[in-house]
Amino acid sequence: MEEIDLKEFLKYLRKYIWMMLVAVVVFVGATAFYDCNIKTKLFKSTTTVVLNNGNSAKTAQEDLTTVNLNQKLVTTYSELVKNRTVLQRTIDRLVSKGELAEGELTYEELRSKISIKNVDDTEILMISVEDANAERATLLANRIAHDFENVVEEKFGQKNVKQFDQAVVPEAQSNDTTVRDIAIAAMVGIFGVTAIAFLIFYFDDTVKYSKNLEKELNAPIVGKIVRNTAANKKGSSELVVADMPKAGTSEAIRALRTNLSFSSIDKGLKSLLISSVNASEGKSFVSSNLAVAYAQAGYKVLLVDCDLRKGRLHRIFGLKNKDGFSNMLIDTRAKSYKKYIKDTDIENLWVITRGVCPPNPSEILGSNRANELVEALKEKYDIVLFDGAPCGGLSDSIVASKFADAVALVCMDGRTNRTDLLGVIEDLKRVEAPFAGVIMNNIKRSGSSYYNYYNYYEKEPSKKAKLLKRDLKDKAIAR
Repeated sequence: MEEIDLKEFLKYLRKYIWMMLVAVVVFVGATAFYDCNIKTKLFKSTTTVVLNNGNSAKTAQEDLTTVNLNQKLVTTYSELVKNRTVLQRTIDRLVSKGELAEGELTYEELRSKISIKNVDDTEILMISVEDANAERATLLANRIAHDFENVVEEKFGQKNVKQFDQAVVPEAQSNDTTVRDIAIAAMVGIFGVTAIAFLIFYFDDTVKYSKNLEKELNAPIVGKIVRNTAANKKGSSELVVADMPKAGTSEAIRALRTNLSFSSIDKGLKSLLISSVNASEGKSFVSSNLAVAYAQAGYKVLLVDCDLRKGRLHRIFGLKNKDGFSNMLIDTRAKSYKKYIKDTDIENLWVITRGVCPPNPSEILGSNRANELVEALKEKYDIVLFDGAPCGGLSDSIVASKFADAVALVCMDGRTNRTDLLGVIEDLKRVEAPFAGVIMNNIKRSGSSYYNYYNYYEKEPSKKAKLLKRDLKDKAIAR
């Protein structure tokens, strides 16, 4: 059985808190409504019967024998009280007296209302009748005790059954369990949702960021990119590093740049292929911002769109997709590749867009010309970043990995399938690709001191701070 990290499960359980609250409110409300409005109110009336032979002139030994005999009879009499002879006589007597209507109560119904309790180590029977009518419950209890006494005398010739006290009309409801039922309903709501969440968590095969993830994947985590809500807004720029340099996401991208540089410190990192397991996991977002981070650090950077099927770097940078990487690979007569390289608004950063969609991307990427062109590009730039196609079901990036110094896989927190990721890592290792590690993208978990620190700088300055800055600027101009 797979080991469960309790701390991670409790973090995961947080998103089910609202469902838990809804379940508790619904269950408690339904239970309270049922108990107060639908549930039949019952009243229990109890009478006491004692077994006694009435002969006091006995020796101690005889008296002890009688007591033992009577205690055994208690068990027998407990069953006889519910016998049809006793109960049917009770019904008939009450009907004849007009205290019960004809057919109002049957033997089976009366038997279900009766409970007999034998007081331990005594000769006492407690006969209880539970009914929706308190007066009728009392009437039935007293009548049953009286008729049982008569039946024993008639059938066995014994006068050893005596009613000790009369049943009285109960004032309190005997089945008022509202408080207990509400407590049980609340617990059912809480533990029910917790159980559902646990099953989903246990059988969820998606990759979720945790401190044990490297051990679980047997692969290094080279980047941890926090979710950026501003970049996810429709119409906003995806170049977070350029537009929001102090954002937590930007700091995470720069940390990724540092980690990748140190991972290839011996031979130097001249080219990097960034891919993912499936589409829409953020590989183009990561590669674009990583390219900006390298450019801001003074590197001469070329970003190449290697996703010849659905590459979108031209949209991220606002460039035309004419004469892209696919055109460059197909154009065997071209002596120069400068016309395929496009300038960007970012200093030290150039982009080669996707180009036309060829019918055979993997064959083109695996050609000798592709290898020759990449080697030529690596001579002209400090680092070349390749935004590859997703590896899941496609061989494009596996083929392209041969001309990269390192390969990194982007995984989306809580979305990428763990089995698929492990399969892609195995595929890369099988072709001896220089696998650098995994980049966790869109991490939603809060509470990390690392992210809290950077989120401090991500916040907008207050209105008071803006006014103070304006005053200082005015004073400087006045001087």
